[in-house]
Amino acid sequence: MGSRYRGICTRLTGPSAALLCALLAGHWQLLAQAEPPSVNGPLLEGETKISGAAKGASRVRLKIYLRRVELTSEKKLDVEVKQDKFVAALDFPLVRSMKVVVVRLEGEAEKEKSEEYEVSAPQGEYDWGRVRADFSVGAILSQHRGAKKSQFSKVDPYAGLDMGANWANWKWQCWRIKLNTYFTARLTSIPVATQPTDLAKFASSEKAAHIGAGVYLPLYCKGTTWQFKGHKNALFVAPLLKGGWETTTSGYEKTDAGKIHSGFFGFTGGGVRFGHFRLGPDNSVAPELISYLDYASGRWDAFDVLGPGGQTQKAWRHTFEGRLKVPGLLPLLVGFDANVGPGPDDMRFVFGTRFDIGRLFALLAPEGLR
Repeated sequence: MGSRYRGICTRLTGPSAALLCALLAGHWQLLAQAEPPSVNGPLLEGETKISGAAKGASRVRLKIYLRRVELTSEKKLDVEVKQDKFVAALDFPLVRSMKVVVVRLEGEAEKEKSEEYEVSAPQGEYDWGRVRADFSVGAILSQHRGAKKSQFSKVDPYAGLDMGANWANWKWQCWRIKLNTYFTARLTSIPVATQPTDLAKFASSEKAAHIGAGVYLPLYCKGTTWQFKGHKNALFVAPLLKGGWETTTSGYEKTDAGKIHSGFFGFTGGGVRFGHFRLGPDNSVAPELISYLDYASGRWDAFDVLGPGGQTQKAWRHTFEGRLKVPGLLPLLVGFDANVGPGPDDMRFVFGTRFDIGRLFALLAPEGLR
């Protein structure tokens, strides 16, 4: 029973004290049992110890499977729990594709089970710790000025290199705070406003190179984290600053009034990022950004238009950018970009696939370097 309930029971007297203490003890046991056992993951190939947490338990049983065959069926692997934590020593090293399940014991009866934890390959030469790099390739669909019969009829190739780094980590009360930066280099298409008098239509779409960078401060707490297949995940919210340049492949953009851009467009903005991390085993490994939604407000030179008197007008724009990586053999990348504000608006969709470059190199490397 918890110390809070023990303190209450020691101060109670009378015939109802025993009944009340029994009820409190049962309530405490239900609370303790509400959370199933868990393993400190990820489990790596070659390890000979498994540690984890089992709140309210005195013993747990570890079940280890390889290709659906339980390796611990004859020799049970029972471990005592001390201060809600356990450490199990194995007679054999873990190998890739093994699966581990932890079961809470009451006497010899098996109770709550943990989820399955799969053993993965250890970090190797191509894992970069607090730096991550992704490569994506696909197609981008956009609305193009002059497309009268079908919406989003223009298709351009899309390729991108996205690098992220984790610089610092802090803990404040229940919150976890990170300082992250990112850099992107993409072959894409961008919206370009070419007719300032026609504000009802979408902007023209031009093939372009995009270079951008940003800094954001993810915040998350215990209530927004969970375990899935041995990895800890978190939903976060982060203030965001971003900026960069885009350049079209067609050179100068013109209107009837003359030149309005040199084909080289800058952008700056600030806003907020909502996202989903797959966290590393500790702060020495950068989290993997699974999905995100950015809102930013600022200046986008691609939407500068000529006003009265031939003067360039800069409008305050609002942008939305979302990306989602769907897991699988070939991780599917889906996303969208939107830019709205005074003047023409823009909306485009991205479809493709995205790879972690470190993992891709590890798969292509000779066996001795993996």
